[in-house]
Amino acid sequence: MIITAATALLYPLVIQFKRGGWRRWVCAVPAYFVFVLDLVANYTELAWALGWPLKGEYTISRRIRRTAQGLHGETPAQVRLAKAVQVYLDAFEADGKH
Repeated sequence: MIITAATALLYPLVIQFKRGGWRRWVCAVPAYFVFVLDLVANYTELAWALGWPLKGEYTISRRIRRTAQGLHGETPAQVRLAKAVQVYLDAFEADGKH
């Protein structure tokens, strides 16, 4: 889960990029790097831990939202992991909702 951990640690750079203004220029390259890591982690490490992503779940964020609800046959451990990641992602958003 090294790629997933790197994606999570670098996620605040993506948030700064999304806020715009001067941050968009400063964080552009790191944010796109994190996006590529996100895609790779979603189809490698998380595919092993949470199963293959459903249609439209290209990034970790989309998959985590669905998995945290536990509506598609996820195990309790998968739901707990998804909820923990969701709390982490929400903490960095300006409105608190990722």
